[in-house]
Amino acid sequence: ELEAQSGSIHRRYRSLAYAAQDPWVMDGSVKENILMGKFFEEEWYDKVVAACSLLTDFDQLRDGDMTIVGDRGVQLSGGQRARIGLARALYRDAEVLLLDDPLSAVDSRVGRVIFYDAILNLAISRNKCVVLATHQHQFIHDYRCVLVSSGRIDCVGSYDDCVAASKGKISKSLYNAENSTVSDAEKSGDTGAGGRDCAKQGGGAATSANAPTKNGSDDETGETKTQGVVKLATFNKYAQAMGSASFAARSPWGGILVGLILIVLFSVTQASVLGTIAALGIWSEKPADEQSSQQILGIVIGLGLVVVTLAVVRAFSSFSLLIKASRKLHDAMTAAVLRAKIEFFDTQPLGRVLNRFSADVGSNDDMLPTTSFDFAMCFFLCLGAMITTLITLPYTLLVVPLLLWYFIWVRRIYVTTSRELKRLEGLARSPMFAMLGEALGGVATIRANGAIGYFRTKFESAHNAHTRAFFSFIASSRWVGFRMDSIMFLFISCATFLAVVFNTQEVLSVDPAILGLSLTMLLQLSGLFQWAVRQSAEVVNLMVSVERVAEYGDLPPEA
Repeated sequence: ELEAQSGSIHRRYRSLAYAAQDPWVMDGSVKENILMGKFFEEEWYDKVVAACSLLTDFDQLRDGDMTIVGDRGVQLSGGQRARIGLARALYRDAEVLLLDDPLSAVDSRVGRVIFYDAILNLAISRNKCVVLATHQHQFIHDYRCVLVSSGRIDCVGSYDDCVAASKGKISKSLYNAENSTVSDAEKSGDTGAGGRDCAKQGGGAATSANAPTKNGSDDETGETKTQGVVKLATFNKYAQAMGSASFAARSPWGGILVGLILIVLFSVTQASVLGTIAALGIWSEKPADEQSSQQILGIVIGLGLVVVTLAVVRAFSSFSLLIKASRKLHDAMTAAVLRAKIEFFDTQPLGRVLNRFSADVGSNDDMLPTTSFDFAMCFFLCLGAMITTLITLPYTLLVVPLLLWYFIWVRRIYVTTSRELKRLEGLARSPMFAMLGEALGGVATIRANGAIGYFRTKFESAHNAHTRAFFSFIASSRWVGFRMDSIMFLFISCATFLAVVFNTQEVLSVDPAILGLSLTMLLQLSGLFQWAVRQSAEVVNLMVSVERVAEYGDLPPEA
């Protein structure tokens, strides 16, 4: 892919395959890694797998070639990853094969089997051009050799020519010693199809048939998904993070105390708003000469200043505590991940960790504080309006039980559905982050093997899965919004109709000014009520991010 600084490059081949020295393995089954988007041909697939000495490994793996290898191939040894990378290059049946030292990760017996069965029989004997970079000279003495030193080509010719041009860096004794090592290894035992993998790639030796390798079908590498309602412990942990760390550590009721303080603050603010409205109503009913009284004006202005002051204090205290809680949860998760066991980093995909530190932390920082404050404010406004209406228009209690039952039924369905959709959306986001990291790590293998279209299709599939969950969540919000508007429409219609009926029949006398005030508040409540219900469910949904961050904050430390 490098651009030529001088001259030109002429490519006379139609296809090319590449096997890297550090083999790239994507998260998926062994078969997916070998095929990598190519059409499955069983006969050719079986030949490639057998030539790369993978049949014994398939017997050891619990699900054979359908075993999920995990992120970066954590379920495989270094030699297994190298042979899967070689099998991928061979299966593409390209005209040119670039093999970057695939024999370095296996022992001499397996290396000899791979060289003769795979490279010679499946590639060279089928008139393929093979460029093999290797330090194992015992395999190359009969073929055209290229000696590369310090990034330059020093010699092109036979093995003897390269030895002569190496100026003593390569000697015949090295070749003879390597040949004798191979002969001794062959005498010491049979050359099995699987052989023993060398641990140069950090994976260790292949396990025996009696100790099958764990694969991705186990839950060890899968992302956990909590089901059911968000636990009360999650809310308590979030509330504890708002308060003082020392107090929360001393008392398990620290989180509840902080929550009660905020509830009292919101209640006092809403009570002052209702008091101000009542004072304005009393002031408007007084005669014109009394409305300019210093006493009544002082009360109204004083109540207005109290409302403004309490609203400002409520906003500043709420946002400071909520952002403080998010910061503490993030710091706890960071400390836990930095001290986590090595097993955690071997089994967890990078995209999953990035998802917690980006999307989930971003939700706690940006969306949860504003949504929580918005819900609390709307809830107390709705509560105040409902109390005022029930006091001034008590006959509305006739329809409240039925509407309240319908409201509880609809909200239970919506909260249950939207909560699980939010969890699915969070789970569907992780594969996208993981796939981006995989693509960056294996970009050379993907491009060289012509698998850009396959990887793009795979990413679009993951992206579509996330979009389906997110769109379903948005659709559920519109579903509940329509039904909440219907409830308020029925409530306002019943209140208006009953007010006219009772006043006409002189069953209950209603002051027209009070009736107008109540209906005005109900009309304002029509849009506010459904928004409060949606925000209440949204708070529960956003607590899923708190749940996921807190889960990583409780990781067991290495020591």
